[in-house]
Formats: sequence, C-alpha cells, structure tokens
Amino acid sequence: MFGVPVTNTSMSSAVEWIAERARSDEKSTLNFVNAHCLNIAAKNIAYQRVLRQSDRLYPDGSGVALAMRLHGRRMTDNLNGTDLLPHLCESAAARGSSLFLLGGHDGVAEQAAANLQKQFPGLGIAGTQHGYFEEADTDRIIGKINSSGADILLVAMGVPHQELWIAAHREKLECGVAMGVGGLFDFFSERIPRAPLWLRRLGCEWVWRLLQEPARMWKRYLVGNPEFVLRAMREVVAEKRSRRAPERIAKGRFRSAYRRMRWALQGHITPFLKRSLDVVVAGSALLVAAPPLGTAEERLEVLGGDLRGEPDLAGRSVIDVATQGQENIPGMHGP
Repeated sequence: MFGVPVTNTSMSSAVEWIAERARSDEKSTLNFVNAHCLNIAAKNIAYQRVLRQSDRLYPDGSGVALAMRLHGRRMTDNLNGTDLLPHLCESAAARGSSLFLLGGHDGVAEQAAANLQKQFPGLGIAGTQHGYFEEADTDRIIGKINSSGADILLVAMGVPHQELWIAAHREKLECGVAMGVGGLFDFFSERIPRAPLWLRRLGCEWVWRLLQEPARMWKRYLVGNPEFVLRAMREVVAEKRSRRAPERIAKGRFRSAYRRMRWALQGHITPFLKRSLDVVVAGSALLVAAPPLGTAEERLEVLGGDLRGEPDLAGRSVIDVATQGQENIPGMHGP
C-alpha cells in the first residue's frame, strides 16, 4: 500500500514477533505508519526508503484501515504503538527482556518508565534519555544505550526524524529491536491524556488530539486526512487500471491483427480475385459470341499454322487426314 510493505497481523502476533526478535542475535527494526506518516512518505523519498527497509511495518489508525478497505482488505488489528506497548511490557516482564526509552522532553521518558514499572511489576527499564540532545552527543548516547544492555529500544522523536535516526545508526545500536514510537511517552507519562476508550473504538482519536492541540494538529488532520483519502482512492483506481492492462493489450492485438487482415484482403487478395473473375467472364463471352468454325481446315488455321506440308508415314498430310475423317461423318457435306 502506497509503495510500502504494511504487515497486517493481529496484536498478539505483533507482540510475539517483537519479543522473539528482542532476544535474537539478528537486529530488527520496527516502525508504525498512519495516514500522516504515509502523507510524509509520499513527499519525502528518504523517509519512504527507510519505511520500505523496515523489518516490520505495522498499520496504525482509522485512516490506514479505510485505505485497506478501499483495497479490498480488512485491518486485522489497529497496531498503534500506544495500544501495543502495554502488551509488549507484559511480555517483556515475563521473558526478562529490558527496554530503553529514548525521546521526548526532559523528564518525560523517566516519568513514562516509572509509570510502566508500576503498572507491570518486574519490567526491566535499562535506561532513559530525552530526545533533545546535540548531534555531537549522538555517539555518547549510543554508547549509553549499548552499555545498558537493553533488548528493545523505543525512540520517540516524531515522524520522520525518529525513523531516519534509527536507520542512520542501526549498525552501531546493539539492541535486538529498535522501534519508532512517536508521541508514546507523552501518553504514558500522563503529560497528555489519551482519548476515552469509546472514542478510540469509533476510530476518532484524532478528533481528541485535534481538540487538545489545535495549533499543532489542525493541518495534520483537517488538511492531511482528506489528502490521504484522495491519494488512497487514486491508488485504487490506478491498480484497477493496471489489472485491466493485459486484457486491453490482448484486445488491441486482436484489433491490430484484424486490421492487417482486412488491409490484405482489400489491398491484395480482392484485386486478384477481381482480375480472375474478369478473365473468366471475358473468356466466357468470347466463347459465346465467336462464330462457329466450319471445316477442319479452318479449325486448323485457328490452331496456328499450315500443316499441309507435313505428311505422315503413309504420305498423307494432316489436312488429308482431317478431310478423310469428315467424309466418314454423316451430314458433314450436306444431304
């Protein structure tokens, strides 16, 4: 969808995949995409490339669910990071995996970590770090993450900065799973309250966000949502046209072959048949109109020549033979 490989799976399967990869020797990158993310990806080629290279890309929000329905598919679960994190923390606590929280304003990651540990006793938080650090401090921050021994790194720097940051430093990061989580820490630190459950179930959490932060969110939702729907509809139409293309090509080839055959009949075969018919008609007319030939001698002259001087073995010419034949035919010389 929109040129990126979205993984349509259940919440339990999504969490299980993260938990298994967290303790694996193979490094994995996980990202989420909602309507806003896909709008950005349509204009930001670098961000689109990073999304394509993700090991998993989970669908987030009612906008993506609508786009999937337009494509004839149903979203199995809304895999937004805010709903997924509690399940992930429960699994991590049971398996002994640890998390590192990177991003948000100063103190937000720490408060989110404290709240998560209260909610999930036994959850290991390997460390926290706010997201407003200088580029010169990047290597130090990466060293801090690696030395913590964290299995899962949550990066909350906003789209598309967090995905680009993970991609740029993934080789240096030693954690099993690195994932971009957007404004996740703001909700779990309780800096920003989440929409009521009934509103979330209606797929209208974006309305709640808009009411909370209208100055920051109005363009994302009031302009971005219609833009996303139009883009989704255009993509569906383009896919239908591409599926019909082989049929149109086959019909075009048939019409082309028919035109060539018709041209051949009109330009070559038809004149030949016409000339042949003219010859047959003209020959028949000559046979009908020609006067009857009387004597054998006259007939021989028509056949082309004087054969009188060419005797046979008995000393008779062809004319003599023909004349002799006439004498034997009753009525040849009259009564």
